[in-house]
Amino acid sequence: MHAALSTLRPDPFRPLAEPDNTSAAPEKATVGASCEPTRITPSANPWLDRAVKLPRAACDGVFSGCEKTSVGFPGDMCSGPCDPLDRNGICGSIAILSDCNQCLAANKPFGECLGKHTRPGNLRSCSAQQSCRDDFICAQAEGQAEGHGACIPPYFLFQMRVDGHS
Repeated sequence: MHAALSTLRPDPFRPLAEPDNTSAAPEKATVGASCEPTRITPSANPWLDRAVKLPRAACDGVFSGCEKTSVGFPGDMCSGPCDPLDRNGICGSIAILSDCNQCLAANKPFGECLGKHTRPGNLRSCSAQQSCRDDFICAQAEGQAEGHGACIPPYFLFQMRVDGHS
């Protein structure tokens, strides 16, 4: 005899999103902005919280596109080719997900995998005067002055430590 569960099990594939804020004006989808917005409907039972996808925002820029949650950007992110004239952007590296994961699965060093399996991409620049969006962090960027960096999802750093990619 099996006992029935009294509460539903969580859905591990539930998308991440910002809480619904109906009074905020929509953010212009510039470099680093969310491009697949989601509204969260909270419940007294956190396992019953739900996320509903809202209409997709077009990323600003001729060649810009949306780096989706499904390819490793929680909350997604507008990006495009590196543009030295974009005062809100900084050229960074974006991992090519399948190739980089295969490299890591072959037990190759993390630095080697990133060195071979990334592509350049425009990331939001950040500093004490120009912050990242609430769900990203400002990380020191290669070749930038102290205190200037690029906005990245914080889970990138967490994975490096937990998965042993150091």
